[in-house]
Amino acid sequence: MTQADPLQIKAPAYLSRAEKASFRTLSAQLRQGSVTASPGFADILADYVAVRSRIGYLGAARARLIREKPTFTADKARIITLGREINAATALSLKLADKLGINA
Repeated sequence: MTQADPLQIKAPAYLSRAEKASFRTLSAQLRQGSVTASPGFADILADYVAVRSRIGYLGAARARLIREKPTFTADKARIITLGREINAATALSLKLADKLGINA
């Protein structure tokens, strides 16, 4: 089995333009750091990039709700839910970073 070159791996089509750019940048940085690409390298890296993007989106959504000074219980519950989603996505991101050999 040969090792895949991270620079020659194309970003998956489902990633957004910004996520694809991040995928290529991280792939190049990992190659410079002499990380060997395992067979599932592209999938793990794509998941990592998507999760990091989700964390940014959730954080922005939570900040927007907080800025609006919620008065209803449903709004406050949504803020708490977003916080839990951010925590879960961060935990997943750390697991994926560990698999990639990234010191997150």
